[in-house]
Amino acid sequence: MSSPRLAFACLLVPVWAAAQSAPSGEASAAAAASSDAAVRPGGDVTRSAGAKALEQLPYQDQLMNSAGGAEAAEGAEPESGGPEPEGFRATVLETRAGRRSNNVGSAGNDLGVFLLHRRETLNYGEILVETAYQSASRTDPFGAGTNRSGRLTLSQIGMPLAGGWSLGNSIGLLRSKATSVFAGARRFVLPGVLLEGLGSYLRSPVSGFAAETGRIVRLEGQTGYGLTRTTGRATTVAGSHRIGGSLVTALQLIDVRDSPETGSYTGWSGLVGGRHFSDHLRWRLQYVANSGKRVGVWAESEYLDGYEAWRGAVWRIDRGLSWYSTVLSAGQQGLWARYDHVDPSSYWGAGAEVDRADPLVTGRAPMRTNAFSIGAGTRLDLRRSIGANLHWRGSNPSFDDGASESRRHIQASAYLSRTLRGVVDRVQYNLSSVRSGTDSRVQELVVSRDLSVRQDWSLGMTAGVGVEDGDTGRRFRPTLGVSYGGPLGEGRQLQSWVRYARTSDPFRNEYALAASLQLSAALGGGWSVGANASWNLVVGSTGSTQPLFGQADDRVRERSLWLTLRWADSRGSGYLAGQPGNGRGAGSVGGMVFEDANGDGVRQPNERPVPGARVMLDGVLETVTGPDGRYEFAVVRAGRHRLALDPATVRLPWGPPDDPYPVVDLSPRGQARADLAVVKVGE
Repeated sequence: MSSPRLAFACLLVPVWAAAQSAPSGEASAAAAASSDAAVRPGGDVTRSAGAKALEQLPYQDQLMNSAGGAEAAEGAEPESGGPEPEGFRATVLETRAGRRSNNVGSAGNDLGVFLLHRRETLNYGEILVETAYQSASRTDPFGAGTNRSGRLTLSQIGMPLAGGWSLGNSIGLLRSKATSVFAGARRFVLPGVLLEGLGSYLRSPVSGFAAETGRIVRLEGQTGYGLTRTTGRATTVAGSHRIGGSLVTALQLIDVRDSPETGSYTGWSGLVGGRHFSDHLRWRLQYVANSGKRVGVWAESEYLDGYEAWRGAVWRIDRGLSWYSTVLSAGQQGLWARYDHVDPSSYWGAGAEVDRADPLVTGRAPMRTNAFSIGAGTRLDLRRSIGANLHWRGSNPSFDDGASESRRHIQASAYLSRTLRGVVDRVQYNLSSVRSGTDSRVQELVVSRDLSVRQDWSLGMTAGVGVEDGDTGRRFRPTLGVSYGGPLGEGRQLQSWVRYARTSDPFRNEYALAASLQLSAALGGGWSVGANASWNLVVGSTGSTQPLFGQADDRVRERSLWLTLRWADSRGSGYLAGQPGNGRGAGSVGGMVFEDANGDGVRQPNERPVPGARVMLDGVLETVTGPDGRYEFAVVRAGRHRLALDPATVRLPWGPPDDPYPVVDLSPRGQARADLAVVKVGE
């Protein structure tokens, strides 16, 4: 290894880099170039076959050469055909400004600036610089205030070392998820955390090690570019190893100090999992414990065979078991099993769950819960399909404590849909019934039509009427919604919707009107601009509807406007797979979130994109879809990743499916596409 590279590695991680820096048969390209070059007495450079092969790489150590790609790496000459191409580089600069206000004296202004610069090198991995600044001000009837904060992250990803290993380091804001092996349980997931500190990562095709330490922080403001620092600190060390290609093991240790939510403690988690029978059978067993003598264990498995899927899980989690600043459970133990059959023309499935949860309040009885669900659907012909779903859940206290109540909850839905020439018509009936100390039953009939006005344009209309029966009487809920969107020309997009809802009962009449307009346009030269305006009005009349009694009117009006200015530029040649160092580095993950009207998981021309949805990667990284429904994670480590949607950011009646989205396999310096479908809630 050349001396500048060794100094660079030792500066970042003295122990790990020094341990892995000795050249071997699979040493770095820089070491190979140095050893393959010999100087003749006349001063000419004799290049062996190894050095000539290195010249065919798309770039060599351009980060360390200041001539913009005109100079070659150590020990090698430029190709006779011209200067060596630069390594890939990309820069993104984005500014967001917004204002929110209402008619009751509250207002807020947010200004955020974000800069991301990514640069590839052959022998030093990728260099990433990410910085952001935010200023947020708030005023309300009780006072006013302004908060300013910023953040900076310097990262180096996938520097090749000997023996197939790679090294990564980061300082600044860390989106901590030490090993992806721990992500993705059905009921319990070890959460990640944002740290302001430093971390180092060693990886090979079969093993991985990580160490991180820093202050626990939170993103703040509507732009998400600022930081809120808390009093807590956390340190974690993790490792994983794959045995024989079918068995994986992992261990993670954490130490948390002075967390406002969980206090100070140490904890650890161990995992073992496997894949067998040509990946048909998958299973995992995980154990968590901490110094507070809290323990958690869960096991899950699934067997996939063609159109059939059998899944099951069992768990036992002590009350107060924590991970970072999150309490995992109030004390639960249970069992879950489900069977699903899905083929091109029909589906059906059933599942059951038994669960026992400890009380949150001292003196209350533990609650026992039984649940059952079943759903089915089929295509009657090429145009029509029907389906129905039923969910039942019952909870009972283990003994009569004088305060806890039994509860029965039933949710049911049935639908009929027809697709003809790009027009999707749908009729759906929904029922929700709750029986406990206060009974309630809500019935709703919804009719919707989605159609393509012309190429890439879509129009959606929804109308419904609901009736709620409860202890306070009967309440009516009519609703109406219209959405419209599509391109306005090259590089321009429009998405808009309007929704109206009304509720009435003997004691209150209320109606709400909401509207949103999103515009985006490309300006040329890498520049683009976007605007998002929303308006909400709620008007209510409280008091008896009888003529002898007066009524008190109230009105709340909220407005917001967001402007985004973005510049993006990229250049250079990407690192080619198959060359020395294959398997290291980062790529990108992107796709579209769309409304899956026919439930096939594939976007049709008449199925609308979903703007403003929050997409999460491995439960740590997150981004928001644009007006065209697209999202992108620009810098993602190669390997396997899981995507998810935040249900709160998807407008009803749409929501994420019950089953998790499939994992994404990202090749080094590759681009992975994953379109995420949202479905009608309850289907």
